[in-house]
Amino acid sequence: MNLEESASFLLMNQDRLAERFYERLFKEHPETRQFFAGIDMAHQQSKLVSALVTVQRHSTVGGWVSENYLHGLGKKHVALKVTPEMFPHFESVLMKVLAELHEINWTNLLADSWKDALRASVKIMLSEYPAE
Repeated sequence: MNLEESASFLLMNQDRLAERFYERLFKEHPETRQFFAGIDMAHQQSKLVSALVTVQRHSTVGGWVSENYLHGLGKKHVALKVTPEMFPHFESVLMKVLAELHEINWTNLLADSWKDALRASVKIMLSEYPAE
């Protein structure tokens, strides 16, 4: 399974992905719960899946549309006061959930592809943070 096939799989399993991701994120990093106070979690779950598909598209196809989306996502995280130090928590939890959902289709190659795609996308998002 490659990154594009994985993203399609995630679209077909988006409810399980989002439910499991937020459940695990809040358990492992309870400090993140504050960013979701008053948020419609069903809507947030669809935003998570859209973001992951964009991460995949940016990694495999590139282009200004996905890059602009990631810059916008970075600006939203700045406005929410999500610190750059929190991004590795997101990645760690996400990688665990992806491995869990993909089961036997999860390989080191697929894990590396997702890590590379996530890190490239996070780099774009972090470019929206003020220089310290």
